[in-house]
Amino acid sequence: MPHPDTHIAIFGHAKHGKSTVAGRLLHEFGAIDERQLEQLTERAQQKGKDYNAYNLAYLERRPTTYAKEMNRQDDESRTVVPERGNVRLSSGRMLSIIDTPGYSRFLNNIIYGAHLSDLALLVVEASSGVEAGTLNVARILRSFAIPVVGIFVTKMDVVDYSEARFRDLCEQIEKDLLGELDHCPAPPIVPVSALAGDGVRTAGQMAWYRGPKLVEVVEQAKASAVPMLDDSLHFVVEGSKEVHSLPGIGTVIVGTLESGVLRRTDRLLLEPASTQRGEAVEFPIKSMQYARSITERRTNETVDEVAARAIVSVALPDLNVRRAGDLFKRGAVFGTAKRRPTVAELIEAEVFFFEPDTVYEGKEYVFYTNASQSVAHITRLPQMEGSAPFLHTRSTKMRDTVLAFQTGEADSIRTTIRLKFPVCIEADPAFQRLTRFILKHNNKIVACGRCLAIL
Repeated sequence: MPHPDTHIAIFGHAKHGKSTVAGRLLHEFGAIDERQLEQLTERAQQKGKDYNAYNLAYLERRPTTYAKEMNRQDDESRTVVPERGNVRLSSGRMLSIIDTPGYSRFLNNIIYGAHLSDLALLVVEASSGVEAGTLNVARILRSFAIPVVGIFVTKMDVVDYSEARFRDLCEQIEKDLLGELDHCPAPPIVPVSALAGDGVRTAGQMAWYRGPKLVEVVEQAKASAVPMLDDSLHFVVEGSKEVHSLPGIGTVIVGTLESGVLRRTDRLLLEPASTQRGEAVEFPIKSMQYARSITERRTNETVDEVAARAIVSVALPDLNVRRAGDLFKRGAVFGTAKRRPTVAELIEAEVFFFEPDTVYEGKEYVFYTNASQSVAHITRLPQMEGSAPFLHTRSTKMRDTVLAFQTGEADSIRTTIRLKFPVCIEADPAFQRLTRFILKHNNKIVACGRCLAIL
């Protein structure tokens, strides 16, 4: 049986060195060889001071974006979408290293990067310290219960590898940041200059530092157990935009195998479409391939078996693009008849608000999970004595004054949520990423959460 992939994402405030750390790891694990590094170095020198050989490995794939309010092109040295590079460790394990945005305007993409990840690394720039973007990301990681396996103080060369500055930052991190990460054991704090190589495999010019190094932390990081049994298969497709019609092949869908093992002999059962239609919507598999990352060359090599956490493209002979658009309207999670994906209309959940919000019974949100979307209503408020204050407020949708409470930053509540349209979501924490969701209000993300029970 193949090894399951592990997805480890790098988070932090904008311009704190996330892409450079990610590119350095690709090089250290052999995904970028010396010839490729030389080519990247030449192209980075042509681009200017904000680029280097390591961050360019990710930034070359960056789509062009524009600042709407100024109608001008964004700074291309900023990451705007999560991008991954694959490396194979000596143990045989595949590690996907995901570079995520740090710019608050791309909050949706930061959350999507968190949703993709099993583990997280946090970076804090040595001269700037913990900033607002760092704290916001920590709250998102806490809401999704994503373990942080290391906090890296980057660009130590900028502060002349100062031990005193590193100690000051350790105090700041322990005071301001670790309280936001109480969902996991306290991670090691590691000084590093990803560009110069100090703190990557050896301490280099930081002889005063005796702790673990960047590569060591990443090599030892392991996700919690991934369900690998045949009857635990969950294959998530990110909506109809990931459905393509290819000449000579037919309809191809691209998605993430969240759990289980996918075999070419499987028949894929689609939810929530099967539940909504009252009959099994199933498809045989014609062929499948691993979807490629920035470190892999495109080939036409097909495979017969894929392990959990892989991103894979699957050709389905009995599905056309038009029908897929109709079936995938409410989400697309494939399983098998042995273990159908769970479809829910009422859930108990823990919700973390990282924007202040007035919450009352019946309040409406837009609910996103596992490529599914629905309208959601809060159906029961918790007893919040001693935490979030209750107040009487007038709802914009109700004539009567209702009992509500005002959340602050990082407030959490345990509540029930009713969904207007059924979605695929799991409550079992073994299906780590399939329990997660986000809430939007007035087209703005206000909260993240985890499903605790299907009611």
